[in-house]
Amino acid sequence: MLCYLHIVTDGISLRTFLGDLNQSYVSPGVSQPASQYLDYAIAESKQLKGQAIKDDLKYWKQQFETPVDCLPLLPFSRVQSRPPLSISKSFTARAFIKKETVARVKECSRQSGSASFHFYAAALQNIHVRGPRAL
Repeated sequence: MLCYLHIVTDGISLRTFLGDLNQSYVSPGVSQPASQYLDYAIAESKQLKGQAIKDDLKYWKQQFETPVDCLPLLPFSRVQSRPPLSISKSFTARAFIKKETVARVKECSRQSGSASFHFYAAALQNIHVRGPRAL
């Protein structure tokens, strides 16, 4: 039995995983990986104690000595400036999509071997890139 969370594994990832799993069953033998995670963790721990990490930190502190500017507002924003926040609040926006549209998105996603999430993410990216004319 194989269980997975649909958000973590889409159609393409599942197809790749199942292909690898099948290959491991039909192969004459499975070779050991070049290194285990424990080997990586030990090497990283040693690196963090050496001079190299100090040099790396010094480099990045120089690169980001002055903070980067905030991203500009999108061209179709309803406001012209973004006031600094004095407190942090969250906001939830809800939108409802017609059942027919959801069904079409699912069918399109199924045909391309991806999850509906990726369809919606691509649509959102399109809106960000093209602006209001994408709507």
